[in-house]
Amino acid sequence: MTHSGDCRGLSNDLASICSGILHHAGCVAALSSPSIVFFERLEPHHWSAAYRCIGSQNREAAVRICLTPAGVDPKEFLHAELRIGDATASPYLHLGAIVHAGIDGIEISRELRRFIQSDPDDMSGDELAGLGVKRLPHLLEEALDELDGSDAFKKSASPLFGNAIWI
Repeated sequence: MTHSGDCRGLSNDLASICSGILHHAGCVAALSSPSIVFFERLEPHHWSAAYRCIGSQNREAAVRICLTPAGVDPKEFLHAELRIGDATASPYLHLGAIVHAGIDGIEISRELRRFIQSDPDDMSGDELAGLGVKRLPHLLEEALDELDGSDAFKKSASPLFGNAIWI
């Protein structure tokens, strides 16, 4: 499978993982950021990610690909930073949510649309829609609603928790 747009040398698997994380960003946020304060920071220009997109050196992107150090072959070094998460989260739920979203991206062959280099907050609604870029949840309740509506996350969590977390 190949991915459209500029994938900056990401392998197909890593591009699918990143796409899965972006697709399930609300679910990841619900499990990785269980504090109300975290969602208050998810505003543009507050040194936190505000958008479901990937970019290189883009501080508004939920997934950021950092620059390769000078003299290092980009194919041998890649630093992908996930900017969804909070220190109040259980590290097990945080990592589990990321892994689950990434595996879903690979299994479904989710396509990574393109890197967003400019500030999404400066784009029109039509531009954002054309690029498939959406805001991250503004409230914990929104993230929890997204988690509640995710059949993929319900299916994976049910063997561990039964229906306890979906009541």
